[in-house]
Amino acid sequence: MISSPLVEENDEVPSFSKLPFMKKLPYMKDLLKNSLPTLAAFLTPVFTTLVSLYFLANYNDDKLVAGYGLGSMFSNTFGSSWVYSFNQAMNVFISQAFGAQDYDACGRYLRRNIIILGFLFIPLGICLITADKLMILFGVEEELATLGGIFTKLSLPFMIGAGLFDSMKSFIIGQKVFQPIFYIQVITFCLHVLWSKLFIDYFRLGIEGTIICRTLEEWANTIMIYFYIKFSGKFEKTWGAWTKDLFNFKEMWKQFKFTTSISLISYIQWIVYEVLTIIAGNFDAGQVVVHIAIANTSSIFFNSTMALSVTLLTFVGNNLGARKLNNAIHYSHAGYTLLFIVPFLFGSMIWIFLDQWLNFWSSDIETHEILLQGLKVYVFGCMAVDGINNGMISILKSVGKEKQTILSILGSYYLIGVPLIMLFAFVFHLKVVGIWLAFGIANYFLCIYNVISINKLDWIKVQRDVLEKLQSQEDIKEQELQQLI
Repeated sequence: MISSPLVEENDEVPSFSKLPFMKKLPYMKDLLKNSLPTLAAFLTPVFTTLVSLYFLANYNDDKLVAGYGLGSMFSNTFGSSWVYSFNQAMNVFISQAFGAQDYDACGRYLRRNIIILGFLFIPLGICLITADKLMILFGVEEELATLGGIFTKLSLPFMIGAGLFDSMKSFIIGQKVFQPIFYIQVITFCLHVLWSKLFIDYFRLGIEGTIICRTLEEWANTIMIYFYIKFSGKFEKTWGAWTKDLFNFKEMWKQFKFTTSISLISYIQWIVYEVLTIIAGNFDAGQVVVHIAIANTSSIFFNSTMALSVTLLTFVGNNLGARKLNNAIHYSHAGYTLLFIVPFLFGSMIWIFLDQWLNFWSSDIETHEILLQGLKVYVFGCMAVDGINNGMISILKSVGKEKQTILSILGSYYLIGVPLIMLFAFVFHLKVVGIWLAFGIANYFLCIYNVISINKLDWIKVQRDVLEKLQSQEDIKEQELQQLI
């Protein structure tokens, strides 16, 4: 039962920038250490995609690689992106409830989220089945669309596995348990390499082989994390059971509305990459390969910063639920500091291994020149601000600013970015390089807006809103108990 008073308006909140370095360091170390397992979780799908691309590249068929890339991107649009977006919203609920020691709520949020995802997979499945027709509608070559459609049509089984695994992953992350995810996904990644060697390389199953490998991987993840939750002994208070109150329409609708508003933020961030891929699909297969190369490199960086942002969201949510406002603010600023550092490290790694990166994607010298142009535009464009954008958006969507955040992303990416893409790619004939140049400009506009929004945050009001929401949940639970008595 929540009984502690709300934070008083005259509470002193010292600025993170004024803290001595040695007092800043623990916050940054906490975030960095705990984000590493989450990083592994976010990057594993990216690296498994690269493993599949590596074995497909041995077929010496650019159209096959381009078709696989298109199919993978579309399956993200109508599957993975929604799953990850909904589960990030659930993480907001669970982290705050766990911080407030409302352990029963953690299990309820997980189960209701699984129910919501179950209904969501019905329209998503229809979209996956018809994705090849959508590609053709948007100008993708029929042969490439057909190859991509093979992937999307067969992807629903691994999507369901991914949905269950990611839900349980968010469940334990919200309770500040990170390490097991790392071990689980390292194991299944190693198995994925063996399965790829078998089904893609040895049996030459092509795109169908990539689906088999991904399905085996996601369901192996799901089984292992389920057994960890059930038998580790760490989640006895929070796991809960399937009960009738889970289907309380009022509470289900409330979670659905909040989850949808939060997930829209993440989804329109993710889907913009698919929009870029649709546009790139209007060019020849070589240009599509260049786009896929930059998009996959971008995915590594984006998911790295997203992992740090999810960890940041968890720590901020836990501390707000536990009424530790100062800690919540300090963790948010420590996260921003790390997200400023990461692009320099990632950019340095790219230039150190530049030759290997170029040769991985193509052996053609002319393609190398386009790859290099696109990479420069990406590194000095969107990569410079992409990470800090993820961090600021994670904070904004967890403190009740989801509506304005949705509008800012839509405005930056779609009202500014898409028209610029059309201008640079088609009018100025820059093709894929133009796509990434315009996308970088849109990210800078978004960053400016996010900085202004973060500086206007009233943290006292944020704390009050979180505690009032948790108190409301307690009141509902007591009413249900009284009715049973």
